[in-house]
Amino acid sequence: MLRFRLCTALSLSLLSLCCGEAGSGRFETAFQCSAAPHLAPQLARRALSRAGAGRVGLHHQAALRARALQPLIAGARRLRTGCAWMAAGAPETAASAATGGSGGWQLFDAHSHVHLGEGVGGLEERVSMAVMGTRPQDWDAVEALAAAHPGRVVPCFGVHPWYAHEVFGEESGGGWVDDLRARLARHPRAAVGEIGLDGQWVPPGLDGVQSEAQRAVFETQLALAVELQRPVSMHCVKAYGEVFDSLRKQGSPAQVPVYFHSFGGKEGMLDSLLKMKPGGPASGGDIYFGFSAAVNLRSPKTRAVMAAVPDERILLESDLEGPSADVQADLAQMLGVIAEAKGWSEEEAARVTTANARRFYSLE
Repeated sequence: MLRFRLCTALSLSLLSLCCGEAGSGRFETAFQCSAAPHLAPQLARRALSRAGAGRVGLHHQAALRARALQPLIAGARRLRTGCAWMAAGAPETAASAATGGSGGWQLFDAHSHVHLGEGVGGLEERVSMAVMGTRPQDWDAVEALAAAHPGRVVPCFGVHPWYAHEVFGEESGGGWVDDLRARLARHPRAAVGEIGLDGQWVPPGLDGVQSEAQRAVFETQLALAVELQRPVSMHCVKAYGEVFDSLRKQGSPAQVPVYFHSFGGKEGMLDSLLKMKPGGPASGGDIYFGFSAAVNLRSPKTRAVMAAVPDERILLESDLEGPSADVQADLAQMLGVIAEAKGWSEEEAARVTTANARRFYSLE
Protein backbone atom coordinates (compact mmCIF):
# COMPACT_ATOMS: atom_id res chain seq x y z
CA MET A 1 0.00 0.00 0.00
CA LEU A 2 2.88 2.37 0.83
CA ARG A 3 4.46 1.70 -2.57
CA PHE A 4 1.10 2.35 -4.23
CA ARG A 5 0.76 5.71 -2.46
CA LEU A 6 4.34 6.68 -3.26
CA CYS A 7 3.86 5.76 -6.93
CA THR A 8 0.63 7.76 -7.04
CA ALA A 9 2.14 10.81 -5.36
CA LEU A 10 5.22 10.72 -7.59
CA SER A 11 3.12 10.35 -10.73
CA LEU A 12 0.88 13.30 -9.84
CA SER A 13 3.93 15.41 -8.93
CA LEU A 14 5.48 14.69 -12.32
CA LEU A 15 2.17 15.61 -13.98
CA SER A 16 2.19 18.91 -12.11
CA LEU A 17 5.65 19.69 -13.46
CA CYS A 18 4.71 18.69 -17.01
CA CYS A 19 1.17 20.09 -17.19
CA GLY A 20 1.18 22.95 -14.73
CA GLU A 21 -1.14 23.28 -11.76
CA ALA A 22 -4.36 23.37 -13.79
CA GLY A 23 -3.40 20.41 -15.93
CA SER A 24 -2.37 18.27 -12.97
CA GLY A 25 -5.59 19.20 -11.17
CA ARG A 26 -7.65 17.91 -14.06
CA PHE A 27 -5.61 14.73 -14.15
CA GLU A 28 -5.99 14.27 -10.40
CA THR A 29 -9.77 14.51 -10.75
CA ALA A 30 -9.56 12.02 -13.60
CA PHE A 31 -7.44 9.78 -11.37
CA GLN A 32 -10.22 9.86 -8.75
CA CYS A 33 -12.80 9.07 -11.43
CA SER A 34 -10.71 6.24 -12.85
CA ALA A 35 -11.94 3.66 -10.35
CA ALA A 36 -15.56 4.34 -11.37
CA PRO A 37 -15.65 6.30 -14.63
CA HIS A 38 -19.42 6.05 -14.98
CA LEU A 39 -19.61 8.39 -11.96
CA ALA A 40 -17.45 11.14 -13.46
CA PRO A 41 -20.40 13.57 -13.84
CA GLN A 42 -21.25 13.23 -10.13
CA LEU A 43 -17.64 13.72 -9.03
CA ALA A 44 -17.30 16.67 -11.37
CA ARG A 45 -20.51 18.18 -10.00
CA ARG A 46 -19.14 17.85 -6.46
CA ALA A 47 -15.89 19.55 -7.50
CA LEU A 48 -17.83 22.41 -9.04
CA SER A 49 -19.94 22.79 -5.89
CA ARG A 50 -16.84 23.03 -3.74
CA ALA A 51 -15.41 25.60 -6.14
CA GLY A 52 -18.45 27.78 -5.54
CA ALA A 53 -20.18 27.32 -8.89
CA GLY A 54 -23.74 28.59 -8.93
CA ARG A 55 -26.62 26.15 -8.72
CA VAL A 56 -27.93 27.27 -12.10
CA GLY A 57 -26.31 25.21 -14.81
CA LEU A 58 -24.34 23.10 -12.36
CA HIS A 59 -25.40 19.81 -13.89
CA HIS A 60 -24.57 21.08 -17.38
CA GLN A 61 -21.16 22.34 -16.27
CA ALA A 62 -20.49 19.01 -14.56
CA ALA A 63 -21.42 17.09 -17.69
CA LEU A 64 -19.09 19.23 -19.78
CA ARG A 65 -16.27 18.79 -17.29
CA ALA A 66 -16.85 15.04 -17.13
CA ARG A 67 -16.69 14.77 -20.93
CA ALA A 68 -13.51 16.83 -20.95
CA LEU A 69 -11.99 14.45 -18.42
CA GLN A 70 -12.69 11.29 -20.42
CA PRO A 71 -9.41 11.30 -22.44
CA LEU A 72 -7.49 11.68 -19.17
CA ILE A 73 -9.50 9.04 -17.32
CA ALA A 74 -8.24 6.27 -19.59
CA GLY A 75 -4.64 7.27 -18.90
CA ALA A 76 -5.36 7.70 -15.20
CA ARG A 77 -6.81 4.23 -15.00
CA ARG A 78 -3.69 2.75 -16.55
CA LEU A 79 -1.58 4.75 -14.09
CA ARG A 80 -3.70 3.55 -11.16
CA THR A 81 -3.45 -0.07 -12.30
CA GLY A 82 0.28 0.26 -12.86
CA CYS A 83 0.72 1.63 -9.35
CA ALA A 84 -1.29 -1.27 -7.96
CA TRP A 85 0.91 -3.76 -9.82
CA MET A 86 4.02 -2.00 -8.49
CA ALA A 87 2.62 -2.10 -4.96
CA ALA A 88 1.87 -5.81 -5.27
CA GLY A 89 5.26 -6.53 -6.79
CA ALA A 90 3.69 -8.60 -9.57
CA PRO A 91 4.65 -8.30 -13.25
CA GLU A 92 2.15 -8.48 -16.05
CA THR A 93 1.72 -12.04 -17.28
CA ALA A 94 3.70 -12.98 -20.34
CA ALA A 95 0.62 -13.96 -22.31
CA SER A 96 -1.17 -10.69 -21.68
CA ALA A 97 1.95 -8.65 -22.37
CA ALA A 98 2.55 -10.46 -25.62
CA THR A 99 -0.98 -10.43 -26.97
CA GLY A 100 -2.69 -7.52 -25.22
CA GLY A 101 -5.50 -9.98 -24.64
CA SER A 102 -6.11 -13.46 -23.34
CA GLY A 103 -5.23 -15.92 -26.06
CA GLY A 104 -8.48 -15.66 -28.01
CA TRP A 105 -10.49 -17.54 -25.39
CA GLN A 106 -14.12 -16.81 -24.67
CA LEU A 107 -14.50 -14.28 -21.86
CA PHE A 108 -17.51 -13.18 -19.84
CA ASP A 109 -17.48 -9.73 -18.27
CA ALA A 110 -19.84 -10.38 -15.38
CA HIS A 111 -20.31 -6.72 -14.43
CA SER A 112 -20.08 -3.95 -16.99
CA HIS A 113 -21.44 -0.46 -17.66
CA VAL A 114 -20.66 -0.22 -21.39
CA HIS A 115 -24.17 1.11 -22.08
CA LEU A 116 -22.93 4.39 -20.58
CA GLY A 117 -20.07 4.53 -23.07
CA GLU A 118 -19.64 3.24 -26.61
CA GLY A 119 -21.43 -0.07 -26.12
CA VAL A 120 -19.89 -3.31 -27.36
CA GLY A 121 -18.97 -2.08 -30.83
CA GLY A 122 -15.23 -2.02 -30.21
CA LEU A 123 -15.05 -5.26 -28.23
CA GLU A 124 -14.05 -8.58 -29.71
CA GLU A 125 -16.92 -10.95 -30.41
CA ARG A 126 -15.51 -13.46 -27.93
CA VAL A 127 -16.42 -11.13 -25.03
CA SER A 128 -19.92 -11.54 -23.61
CA MET A 129 -21.14 -9.44 -20.71
CA ALA A 130 -23.77 -8.54 -18.17
CA VAL A 131 -24.60 -4.84 -18.43
CA MET A 132 -25.67 -3.15 -15.20
CA GLY A 133 -28.26 -0.42 -14.92
CA THR A 134 -27.63 2.15 -12.19
CA ARG A 135 -30.94 4.11 -12.10
CA PRO A 136 -34.16 4.37 -14.12
CA GLN A 137 -32.67 6.96 -16.47
CA ASP A 138 -30.23 4.45 -17.98
CA TRP A 139 -32.47 1.37 -18.15
CA ASP A 140 -33.55 2.17 -21.72
CA ALA A 141 -29.90 2.09 -22.81
CA VAL A 142 -29.39 -1.30 -21.14
CA GLU A 143 -32.50 -2.66 -22.84
CA ALA A 144 -31.47 -1.31 -26.25
CA LEU A 145 -27.99 -2.80 -25.99
CA ALA A 146 -29.38 -6.21 -25.06
CA ALA A 147 -31.83 -6.08 -27.97
CA ALA A 148 -29.03 -5.20 -30.38
CA HIS A 149 -26.81 -8.06 -29.16
CA PRO A 150 -29.05 -10.99 -28.20
CA GLY A 151 -27.16 -13.86 -26.66
CA ARG A 152 -24.13 -11.70 -25.98
CA VAL A 153 -25.47 -9.07 -23.55
CA VAL A 154 -27.39 -9.96 -20.39
CA PRO A 155 -29.50 -6.95 -19.34
CA CYS A 156 -29.56 -6.04 -15.65
CA PHE A 157 -31.85 -3.43 -14.13
CA GLY A 158 -31.51 -1.83 -10.74
CA VAL A 159 -30.97 1.31 -8.68
CA HIS A 160 -27.39 1.71 -7.50
CA PRO A 161 -27.07 2.80 -3.83
CA TRP A 162 -25.45 6.06 -4.94
CA TYR A 163 -28.75 7.00 -6.60
CA ALA A 164 -31.15 5.54 -4.02
CA HIS A 165 -31.99 8.98 -2.61
CA GLU A 166 -33.35 10.01 -6.01
CA VAL A 167 -36.16 7.42 -5.87
CA PHE A 168 -36.57 7.03 -2.10
CA GLY A 169 -40.18 7.13 -0.92
CA GLU A 170 -41.69 5.26 -3.87
CA GLU A 171 -41.01 1.72 -2.63
CA SER A 172 -44.68 0.89 -2.00
CA GLY A 173 -45.40 0.72 -5.71
CA GLY A 174 -45.76 2.79 -8.82
CA GLY A 175 -43.01 4.75 -10.50
CA TRP A 176 -39.63 3.08 -10.68
CA VAL A 177 -40.75 -0.10 -8.88
CA ASP A 178 -43.42 -0.89 -11.47
CA ASP A 179 -40.97 0.04 -14.24
CA LEU A 180 -38.38 -2.36 -12.84
CA ARG A 181 -40.93 -5.16 -12.56
CA ALA A 182 -42.10 -4.59 -16.14
CA ARG A 183 -38.57 -4.67 -17.56
CA LEU A 184 -37.74 -7.86 -15.69
CA ALA A 185 -40.96 -9.39 -17.04
CA ARG A 186 -39.97 -8.44 -20.60
CA HIS A 187 -36.55 -10.02 -20.14
CA PRO A 188 -36.83 -13.45 -18.49
CA ARG A 189 -33.03 -13.77 -18.32
CA ALA A 190 -32.46 -10.30 -16.86
CA ALA A 191 -30.82 -9.92 -13.47
CA VAL A 192 -31.40 -7.32 -10.75
CA GLY A 193 -28.41 -5.03 -10.51
CA GLU A 194 -26.54 -3.03 -9.70
CA ILE A 195 -28.04 -2.77 -6.22
CA GLY A 196 -26.69 -2.80 -2.69
CA LEU A 197 -25.43 -0.61 0.14
CA ASP A 198 -22.53 1.83 0.41
CA GLY A 199 -21.52 2.99 3.86
CA GLN A 200 -19.23 5.78 2.71
CA TRP A 201 -20.82 7.43 -0.33
CA VAL A 202 -22.18 10.94 0.25
CA PRO A 203 -24.20 12.17 -2.74
CA PRO A 204 -23.16 15.58 -4.09
CA GLY A 205 -25.07 18.36 -2.40
CA LEU A 206 -26.09 16.27 0.62
CA ASP A 207 -24.60 16.22 4.09
CA GLY A 208 -24.08 12.53 4.77
CA VAL A 209 -24.53 8.92 3.71
CA GLN A 210 -28.18 8.35 2.79
CA SER A 211 -28.46 5.11 4.75
CA GLU A 212 -32.24 5.08 5.16
CA ALA A 213 -32.83 5.63 1.46
CA GLN A 214 -30.23 3.05 0.49
CA ARG A 215 -31.65 0.40 2.80
CA ALA A 216 -35.27 0.91 1.71
CA VAL A 217 -34.48 0.90 -2.00
CA PHE A 218 -32.12 -2.06 -1.67
CA GLU A 219 -34.59 -4.22 0.24
CA THR A 220 -37.39 -3.41 -2.19
CA GLN A 221 -35.25 -4.60 -5.08
CA LEU A 222 -34.02 -7.64 -3.20
CA ALA A 223 -37.59 -8.69 -2.42
CA LEU A 224 -38.51 -8.31 -6.09
CA ALA A 225 -35.52 -10.44 -7.11
CA VAL A 226 -36.65 -13.19 -4.72
CA GLU A 227 -40.23 -12.97 -5.94
CA LEU A 228 -39.22 -13.25 -9.60
CA GLN A 229 -36.31 -15.61 -8.93
CA ARG A 230 -33.65 -13.42 -10.51
CA PRO A 231 -29.95 -13.29 -9.69
CA VAL A 232 -28.64 -10.18 -7.93
CA SER A 233 -25.47 -8.22 -8.67
CA MET A 234 -24.46 -6.58 -5.41
CA HIS A 235 -22.53 -3.40 -4.60
CA CYS A 236 -21.28 -3.49 -1.01
CA VAL A 237 -18.84 -0.97 0.48
CA LYS A 238 -18.35 -0.77 4.24
CA ALA A 239 -21.82 -2.22 4.77
CA TYR A 240 -21.40 -5.97 5.05
CA GLY A 241 -23.23 -6.17 8.39
CA GLU A 242 -26.21 -4.30 6.98
CA VAL A 243 -26.22 -6.49 3.87
CA PHE A 244 -26.21 -9.59 6.08
CA ASP A 245 -29.23 -8.21 7.95
CA SER A 246 -31.10 -7.45 4.73
CA LEU A 247 -30.43 -10.89 3.31
CA ARG A 248 -31.70 -12.54 6.48
CA LYS A 249 -34.66 -10.16 6.81
CA GLN A 250 -36.32 -11.46 3.65
CA GLY A 251 -37.01 -14.78 5.42
CA SER A 252 -38.16 -16.43 2.20
CA PRO A 253 -37.51 -20.11 1.47
CA ALA A 254 -36.90 -19.10 -2.13
CA GLN A 255 -33.27 -18.75 -3.07
CA VAL A 256 -31.59 -16.53 -5.62
CA PRO A 257 -27.88 -16.34 -6.42
CA VAL A 258 -26.13 -13.22 -5.16
CA TYR A 259 -22.93 -11.85 -6.68
CA PHE A 260 -20.69 -9.49 -4.71
CA HIS A 261 -19.06 -7.55 -7.51
CA SER A 262 -15.51 -6.17 -7.17
CA PHE A 263 -15.48 -7.93 -3.81
CA GLY A 264 -13.42 -5.93 -1.32
CA GLY A 265 -13.96 -7.97 1.82
CA LYS A 266 -11.29 -9.86 3.70
CA GLU A 267 -10.97 -13.63 3.92
CA GLY A 268 -12.98 -13.66 7.16
CA MET A 269 -15.91 -11.92 5.49
CA LEU A 270 -15.64 -14.28 2.54
CA ASP A 271 -15.86 -17.24 4.91
CA SER A 272 -18.87 -15.74 6.72
CA LEU A 273 -20.74 -15.20 3.46
CA LEU A 274 -20.02 -18.73 2.29
CA LYS A 275 -21.40 -20.08 5.58
CA MET A 276 -24.75 -18.30 5.31
CA LYS A 277 -27.59 -20.66 6.09
CA PRO A 278 -30.42 -21.41 3.63
CA GLY A 279 -33.72 -19.66 4.27
CA GLY A 280 -33.08 -16.19 2.92
CA PRO A 281 -32.45 -14.85 -0.58
CA ALA A 282 -29.07 -16.58 -0.68
CA SER A 283 -27.21 -19.35 1.04
CA GLY A 284 -23.44 -19.77 0.96
CA GLY A 285 -23.71 -22.07 -2.03
CA ASP A 286 -25.51 -19.37 -4.02
CA ILE A 287 -22.98 -16.58 -3.51
CA TYR A 288 -20.46 -15.55 -6.15
CA PHE A 289 -17.55 -13.10 -5.99
CA GLY A 290 -16.27 -10.94 -8.84
CA PHE A 291 -12.97 -9.10 -9.23
CA SER A 292 -12.01 -6.16 -11.46
CA ALA A 293 -8.69 -4.52 -12.24
CA ALA A 294 -10.26 -1.08 -11.81
CA VAL A 295 -11.12 -1.71 -8.15
CA ASN A 296 -9.39 -4.77 -6.76
CA LEU A 297 -5.82 -4.29 -7.91
CA ARG A 298 -5.53 -1.36 -5.52
CA SER A 299 -5.55 -3.79 -2.58
CA PRO A 300 -2.65 -6.07 -1.62
CA LYS A 301 -5.13 -8.57 -0.10
CA THR A 302 -6.81 -9.29 -3.44
CA ARG A 303 -4.76 -12.34 -4.43
CA ALA A 304 -5.19 -14.07 -1.08
CA VAL A 305 -8.95 -13.47 -1.14
CA MET A 306 -9.25 -14.74 -4.72
CA ALA A 307 -7.30 -17.86 -3.82
CA ALA A 308 -9.82 -18.56 -1.04
CA VAL A 309 -12.91 -18.17 -3.24
CA PRO A 310 -14.29 -21.58 -4.28
CA ASP A 311 -13.33 -22.27 -7.89
CA GLU A 312 -16.97 -22.51 -8.97
CA ARG A 313 -17.85 -19.08 -7.45
CA ILE A 314 -15.26 -16.71 -8.91
CA LEU A 315 -16.17 -14.25 -11.67
CA LEU A 316 -14.23 -11.95 -14.00
CA GLU A 317 -15.44 -8.38 -14.49
CA SER A 318 -14.38 -4.95 -15.77
CA ASP A 319 -16.84 -2.62 -13.95
CA LEU A 320 -16.17 -0.14 -16.76
CA GLU A 321 -18.15 1.86 -19.28
CA GLY A 322 -15.32 1.95 -21.79
CA PRO A 323 -13.55 2.72 -23.98
CA SER A 324 -13.41 -0.76 -25.50
CA ALA A 325 -9.62 -0.92 -25.40
CA ASP A 326 -9.68 -0.37 -21.63
CA VAL A 327 -12.40 -2.98 -21.08
CA GLN A 328 -10.49 -5.50 -23.16
CA ALA A 329 -7.18 -4.73 -21.45
CA ASP A 330 -8.66 -4.82 -17.95
CA LEU A 331 -10.33 -8.18 -18.56
CA ALA A 332 -7.06 -9.62 -19.88
CA GLN A 333 -5.09 -8.23 -16.96
CA MET A 334 -7.55 -9.44 -14.33
CA LEU A 335 -7.70 -12.84 -15.98
CA GLY A 336 -3.94 -13.11 -15.48
CA VAL A 337 -4.24 -12.14 -11.82
CA ILE A 338 -6.99 -14.71 -11.22
CA ALA A 339 -4.92 -17.38 -12.97
CA GLU A 340 -1.90 -16.54 -10.82
CA ALA A 341 -3.90 -16.55 -7.57
CA LYS A 342 -5.57 -19.85 -8.41
CA GLY A 343 -2.54 -21.59 -9.89
CA TRP A 344 -4.30 -21.94 -13.24
CA SER A 345 -3.31 -21.22 -16.78
CA GLU A 346 -5.01 -18.18 -18.30
CA GLU A 347 -6.94 -20.51 -20.58
CA GLU A 348 -8.31 -22.39 -17.57
CA ALA A 349 -9.14 -19.12 -15.81
CA ALA A 350 -11.09 -17.99 -18.90
CA ARG A 351 -12.93 -21.29 -19.10
CA VAL A 352 -13.84 -21.43 -15.40
CA THR A 353 -14.92 -17.78 -15.01
CA THR A 354 -17.00 -17.93 -18.19
CA ALA A 355 -18.72 -21.14 -17.08
CA ASN A 356 -19.38 -19.61 -13.65
CA ALA A 357 -20.90 -16.47 -15.17
CA ARG A 358 -23.12 -18.46 -17.49
CA ARG A 359 -24.33 -20.51 -14.52
CA PHE A 360 -24.94 -17.42 -12.38
CA TYR A 361 -26.98 -15.73 -15.13
CA SER A 362 -28.86 -18.97 -15.94
CA LEU A 363 -27.54 -19.12 -19.50
CA GLU A 364 -26.83 -22.85 -19.43
